[in-house]
Amino acid sequence: MTGMSKQIGGIEPRNYKGRTIGWTAYYANPIDGGRVRRYFHDRDDAQDWLDSERLLVKAHKRGRKQWTHPRDRERKEKGATMPFKDFAEEWFDKRGRFDRHDPTKPLAPNTLRHKRLQLDRVERTFGNTPLGDITERMVADWLRDLDLDPIPKRETFIMLRAVMQAAAHPTDDRPLIDHNPCTQPVPPKPRSKRETIPELTPQQIAAVRDHMPDYTRVSINVMLGLGLRIGEMCALRVGDLDLEHGICHLTHSIRRGDGDIGDLVLGDMKTGTSRQDVPIPDRLIPELEKHIERYSGGSPDAMLLHPERTSIMSDRTLRAQISKALAAAGRADATPHLLRATAVSMIIHQGGELKDAQLFARHSDPTITARFYEKTRGLEHRRTLANLSYGTMFAGARTLEELERDLMEAERQASEWSARVIELRRLVDLKRRG
Repeated sequence: MTGMSKQIGGIEPRNYKGRTIGWTAYYANPIDGGRVRRYFHDRDDAQDWLDSERLLVKAHKRGRKQWTHPRDRERKEKGATMPFKDFAEEWFDKRGRFDRHDPTKPLAPNTLRHKRLQLDRVERTFGNTPLGDITERMVADWLRDLDLDPIPKRETFIMLRAVMQAAAHPTDDRPLIDHNPCTQPVPPKPRSKRETIPELTPQQIAAVRDHMPDYTRVSINVMLGLGLRIGEMCALRVGDLDLEHGICHLTHSIRRGDGDIGDLVLGDMKTGTSRQDVPIPDRLIPELEKHIERYSGGSPDAMLLHPERTSIMSDRTLRAQISKALAAAGRADATPHLLRATAVSMIIHQGGELKDAQLFARHSDPTITARFYEKTRGLEHRRTLANLSYGTMFAGARTLEELERDLMEAERQASEWSARVIELRRLVDLKRRG
């Protein structure tokens, strides 16, 4: 062994068949004691490298600078000069086009197209910029000047943050940059305008159904009864409906091929929680039986909605039909999604709690259901609960005004239940006479 002091190792010749073919410089890792080594053809190069490493080790031991492995330093040097686009495209191909919860599951074509659009927007600004040159100020200025509506602006920032996070904290390699420059909070998700649109009334539901084409009219019953999304509705097959036991097996949604183009096919559900067995309301079963007999046929593989010219009902066609029926029913302000929103809200109106509504809607994120819950229960309902809760916690002699208010609320609730009992008795009598 020749070269430097023992504390940082030395230089050894590499021999082959009795002759020296190179030199290995090495020293002890000052953090874990492992051996750090590098091979050189020229001994002087090995000595220069070892001398420079010795200075870094001394600085680390004196607390002046954190020592990092040469591999990490070299990768960061590479990252400092690698164009953003080169890394982003590699990341997108290996990770970005897959489900974030399941790295082996490719994204649906429609979702992939939106992700690709978001990355393209980022690359227009940062594509040729070296990763190491992207700073917090650059990101902040870009986000401030990004001329997009709130939702696409938020999604585009999330895409940039994901790419830079992969460069700073890769799960399967060493970092290319010291930190993620996307440090500001993600722009808040704006409230959707459709969240403020009132749900459909029973009279409006009947009108919508009456204005639907005969062969898709049952979709209104099914989407309201089961809380389905349009893609799930179009993907239902006769065999998915166990009418004898009142169970619907939700296993597919519809999608197109690569690039979100081509013929419609049955594909995966939107989320893992979407794939479920759900109960079919008793009164919906006769409607399904009549529809299947008239339009679908008896084969389990037959589609419940059978279009005239294609094998699978297009979600765009069904959406257009429902939109037209909504407008004819006096609800031009509504979108087809309002059917699902109405179904979830009705669960809450009938006394269901937040968890009941989440299970019915098959929401993977409970905050989505919470917005339905907040909207449906309303401020006055929450005020009543708050008054009752406060009165329980701070019990004492109630004033005449408080007693009168509680009496009015109790009478209102009693009146509602009384009206419901009367209506149910009327319906029972009609059935008995019929």
